[in-house]
Amino acid sequence: MPNIYRIRCGACDMYLSSRGTKGYLISQKKIAVFGIDNIDVLKTTEDYDASNEKFLLCNCRIRWLKCIKCSNLVGYTLCQVCETCKQHWDGKRYVFPEGPVKGRLCINAVNGKPVYSTELPIIKKKS
Repeated sequence: MPNIYRIRCGACDMYLSSRGTKGYLISQKKIAVFGIDNIDVLKTTEDYDASNEKFLLCNCRIRWLKCIKCSNLVGYTLCQVCETCKQHWDGKRYVFPEGPVKGRLCINAVNGKPVYSTELPIIKKKS
């Protein structure tokens, strides 16, 4: 069960999400990232000026995400997962490398223990 993190912009400290799980890129195990399961809870905008592009480290197709407050690049949306990454992909489409964002472990206010992904409510996509 992964722990849940609150994600903030590394440049302006804008709150982005409280549904992040920490992991590492499949193609580069040294790069720590936070994955988010639902764009509806994010405080970012997709960079629609650029069409989806090939990721530098593999053949995934991505679109960059910007902070809505400072317009800093904070992560990316996976538009198409490549065959190599698909084998180990956890289904999270929104990825935020550590550095452009900061993650803080979510603590349950009642029992003082870390919040786990199994404790999060399921968010239904808007239709």
